[in-house]
Amino acid sequence: MFKKLLYGLSLFIALILGIWFLFEGTRQLSYAAYLSEIRKGDQAFKDGNYEEALSSYTRAAAPLFADKALLHYKTSLVYYQKGEVFFKELIENPGMIASLLESGADVALSYYNKALGEIQQMDAQTIPETLRWKSYYQLGNIDFRRILLLQGNADPLKVQAEVERLFREALQHYQNALDARPPTLNREEKILEVYLKQNMEYLMRLYDKYQTEKNKTRPDIARPMDIQSQVEKLKLLMPALDLSPDVEKDPTKGGKFGQGQDKGIK
Repeated sequence: MFKKLLYGLSLFIALILGIWFLFEGTRQLSYAAYLSEIRKGDQAFKDGNYEEALSSYTRAAAPLFADKALLHYKTSLVYYQKGEVFFKELIENPGMIASLLESGADVALSYYNKALGEIQQMDAQTIPETLRWKSYYQLGNIDFRRILLLQGNADPLKVQAEVERLFREALQHYQNALDARPPTLNREEKILEVYLKQNMEYLMRLYDKYQTEKNKTRPDIARPMDIQSQVEKLKLLMPALDLSPDVEKDPTKGGKFGQGQDKGIK
């Protein structure tokens, strides 16, 4: 009787171990496929194949163990770059007829909004430190582009409130990115930090230009003090940025980091 029980127990343990090994093997194969999809997406993004990158990141997000925050961030970068394609067309071809100009701006804005949506889906409580500051930086960049698109509106007064709201948000996002930086950064992150500084400088110059133009047309309207306060605070934080001499400082060479603004922004 005891031998039968022992034999039955041995069979049961063997069955459990067999199931566990099968599950673990499948899980490892799934994890390998997951990493492969991320690598494919990263390479497609680097090569400018944005639809392929989106497909790879979507497939990578399917498993329960997938790093959702990372994939939302990567997907946001893809949508941002898709918006850049149309935005740069507008910058480089100012002679485009009005209907095409408006259409291109609408398409660019739709992609920037999709990029924003991906960041907003990231769980603020679980975003790792290394990703948190980058997500704030991405939000600042999206608002920056939306400001530029709105400023091309034929009726500046119509969009004034929205433009000033976006200035507030962009400045705050860039400040949050500064505050959330990890204590140590790798070389790629230092390059991103350079872009952060450059974009902040561009944004503050753009705000000064915007305010000067507004004062010419509506001198009776006071400068929003909360925005000016944000600008002054960021100016004080600028010297604290670590800008290593070996880091590429040309914002038009964003490459795979893809976050440098255009020289055309003054």
